[in-house]
Amino acid sequence: MIPFIFNKVTPLILKELGLDGVKWGHCRVMVVVGDNAGGKSLLRRLFQTFLKKNKSDQTEVIHLSQQGRSTSGFVRTVVYGSEDDGATSVISARTLVNSIRTSRGRENKHFIIYDEPEIGMSDESDLGAAIWLKEQLQDWPEQLRGIIICTHSRQFASQLMKLPYSKFIWMHHPEATVREWLDRTIKPIDPQKLMDVGLARWRKITKIFEKNRKKNQK
Repeated sequence: MIPFIFNKVTPLILKELGLDGVKWGHCRVMVVVGDNAGGKSLLRRLFQTFLKKNKSDQTEVIHLSQQGRSTSGFVRTVVYGSEDDGATSVISARTLVNSIRTSRGRENKHFIIYDEPEIGMSDESDLGAAIWLKEQLQDWPEQLRGIIICTHSRQFASQLMKLPYSKFIWMHHPEATVREWLDRTIKPIDPQKLMDVGLARWRKITKIFEKNRKKNQK
């Protein structure tokens, strides 16, 4: 189960991420959605950090994201492959399939964190991947303790929320349901505004982290 891992996170960070009203509880699959620059990647890093700090039961964290795909080196090549070897959508599909295959073969307990697994996929491929993952999780891997998926995909959100052990979180809308998110009115966001909002939020949260770090050092 995904534990309540934010009990040590400052309320200011939760508020800035729009998560101060979320009732966390426990679940196996957590689906996180939200606008660009809304803080999903930061939330993913927080999950990653807190799960890795929980070393008492030697639980591993398998992290798959655009951040990993954009790095270089041996691990990046082995996990994701290269854009020179196939389309972006194929790399996304390969990463998704291999992650579940790896999970089934793991002998130790682990979490999987997906950050936008649908990158580069068409509507058809997106739907196919979402259905595939839902079906795979109906036969839950023995050592898998939970999955966190940050996504913009309507297909992933709608399919995974059909699982009885899932939880939906719409950042900055803590009481919203997946149906409300799916039926929402799409409002345009100017690219310059997106850049400004993202930078302002990042600076604000960075200041909060720095303040907490100095406080903990005293």
